[in-house]
Amino acid sequence: MFAVQAEPDDWLSRYWLAWVEWSRGDTTAALGHLEHLGMRPGQGFKWGSSWAEKTLAAGDSLKAIELLRQAVRRQSLDPELHRRLASLARNQPGLEAFAEVEAFAARALERRPRARGPTV
Repeated sequence: MFAVQAEPDDWLSRYWLAWVEWSRGDTTAALGHLEHLGMRPGQGFKWGSSWAEKTLAAGDSLKAIELLRQAVRRQSLDPELHRRLASLARNQPGLEAFAEVEAFAARALERRPRARGPTV
């Protein structure tokens, strides 16, 4: 929280804080942070036959990460999407911290059923 207060435009700090808030049960605050970042909840992501899957199959993991990041902006409450993104980003130089946040987001979303989650 202090990092966000000190650097309100630091994307990764605000993103991390959103998932910490979610894991603590404050879904209203979490959604506020995500909205500030331009993200919104949406329907679940369909990996099968997605451009990200096809791109990864073609061997371009960086492009697949970019496509999954775009998908997260539109479907921010899909734990499977965060898990896939974490898995791909974990082995990319410079994306290790981002991968950890994505893995945490996936775990936080799985622990709290959607029915008890946000009320928007």
